[in-house]
Amino acid sequence: MKSDFEMEFFMRRFALGLAACLGLVQSSDAGVFRKTRVVTTAPVAVKGDTSTAQNAALLIVQTGRFRHNGHPSGLFEGIGMGSTQQGAIQNCCFWGRRNAVDIGTAQMSNGTWIAVVRYR
Repeated sequence: MKSDFEMEFFMRRFALGLAACLGLVQSSDAGVFRKTRVVTTAPVAVKGDTSTAQNAALLIVQTGRFRHNGHPSGLFEGIGMGSTQQGAIQNCCFWGRRNAVDIGTAQMSNGTWIAVVRYR
C-alpha cells in the first residue's frame, strides 16, 4: 500500500496532467476536436465555348479557374499545367494511358502553360 505522501504526490500529478489536457483540448483547433465548417455551393454553369480542347484551355486562362469544363460526345478530359507546353500536356490526367483526339494549350499571364487533352 502506498504512503499518504506517495498518494498525494500521485493525485497532484494526475490533477496537473488532467488540467494540461483540458487546456490543450479547449485551445486546440486540430485533430478530433477541430472546429469544422461545412460549405455548400451550387454548381456553376460554364459560360463559354468548350466544344474543343483549345477553347476549354482558353476558358481556363481567361477565368483563372483550373477545372474540367466538360467533355462532349462521351470523351474523357484531362487538364494539366506546366512551365512548357509539352510539360503541361504530359501533366494532364490519362496522358500516356488513353488515345488523345484533341489537344489545346494556352499560356497564362504569369507564363504557366495550361493544357486540355480530350481522349477516346
